[in-house]
Amino acid sequence: MILAELPYIKKSKRTKEINSFYLVILPIFIYALVIIPLGFLGIHSTILIALLGILIFVDINYGRTLFPDWIKEDDIIGNVIFTEDRLTRVGKKVKFELEFKEFSEITFYHNYIKGQRFSSKDIKHNGLARLEINFKNGNKESVKILIENGKQLNDLKLVLRVWYKMGIRTKEYMGHSELKTILFKSDHSFDEIQRLKKELNVSSFYNQ
Repeated sequence: MILAELPYIKKSKRTKEINSFYLVILPIFIYALVIIPLGFLGIHSTILIALLGILIFVDINYGRTLFPDWIKEDDIIGNVIFTEDRLTRVGKKVKFELEFKEFSEITFYHNYIKGQRFSSKDIKHNGLARLEINFKNGNKESVKILIENGKQLNDLKLVLRVWYKMGIRTKEYMGHSELKTILFKSDHSFDEIQRLKKELNVSSFYNQ
């Protein structure tokens, strides 16, 4: 049974998101470089305000895609299929399977959903995710995927539930600051955490 299927991203792609500081600095830099000099040249203030509005609109809607952490078409090299017992990487030239029973530890880093904000004050996320897998035999593997919509994010929760219940040491982190999450949430109440520990057969989420 297929639990989730997502685009497979090449290993060389940067997954860690750009610091939001640079998203603020970029429009300020362009404003200082272009609009302020126009003011000294005697351009009417109404025109300058209009240019500033255009700049803000472009930055909010398109500027995010100019940064190197944003996904490009040639970054996608296949698909990753998750079932109840394995993940299968299907590339343009190769098919490779990894069985969950061989995993000893998984660290899941993700940047929410491509093009969406986690909150109103948040940046637009690139949707990239990375699985760092440790095997029982000491080997390691890194798998990068792209989360394009809410369904794929929810499908991945099903996969993580399988890992938790199998006793695989599983850790989740979100965004540039690598916020600790439990099934992609960071603000669980004490009662919710106790319920999840019982449901997923986990003694602790914070000492893993």
